[in-house]
Amino acid sequence: LQLSRSVGAVHLHVARKPADVLKDAHEVAAALMKVIESKPAERKFIVNGQQYIQFDDWQLVANFYGCTTKVVDHRMIQIQRKAETVTGFEVTADLIHVASGRVLSSAKAMCLDDEEKWSARTKYAWFYCLKSGSHSAEDPGSQNIIWIPNPKKPGSSMPKKERIKIGTEAVPLFQLLSMAQTRAEAKVCRNVFSHVVILAGFAPTPAEEMDLAQDPTDTDHDGPDSVNSSETTSAKTKRSLRKPATPQA
Repeated sequence: LQLSRSVGAVHLHVARKPADVLKDAHEVAAALMKVIESKPAERKFIVNGQQYIQFDDWQLVANFYGCTTKVVDHRMIQIQRKAETVTGFEVTADLIHVASGRVLSSAKAMCLDDEEKWSARTKYAWFYCLKSGSHSAEDPGSQNIIWIPNPKKPGSSMPKKERIKIGTEAVPLFQLLSMAQTRAEAKVCRNVFSHVVILAGFAPTPAEEMDLAQDPTDTDHDGPDSVNSSETTSAKTKRSLRKPATPQA
């Protein structure tokens, strides 16, 4: 391969026998498939019939090869676009071979608040359920409240409450930073191990980079998180019906 006259010729050679490389890759791919298949359906991310794996899966592949990821830099970004300012973070991550300490690859990723899933999230509040069929944010008096058995105190009762949408609010900046970090670390794993993921039958793009991969309204985890792949009707329904525990009055 001739790069230039001043640099001279660069001769590429096979570092390992292809059969050995493929053997290792197929072994890791088979292990990865078992892990993915064991996940519940709502934790799988599928778009148009193609399954995408999440950062923890990419990290697992890296661990099989004795590697780990490390965030080496992050910076806040503000971009002026006409009348609005887009805010977010850019993160740089390295893939490191643990035994030698060598950096095998680097990657950058961003998370900005002009993304549909990262600009605003649904805001909820707890309301008393009233006998009249309505709700109240303030205590309306015990005679107006629906009372239910208290599971933590057998024999006693507690007010029935429901968590109701009251509007939207900006996604906290720490969650934008967290997702930028997750994307960068997943991407740097993809740089080196995409061939393994493809052999396992999955798409080589990390799920966190996909448009529908994060749902800031999902409060079951620390910040926006990857949700069921397809956001198919059944999975979306399960998510919408999932209720947090009823709080004490």
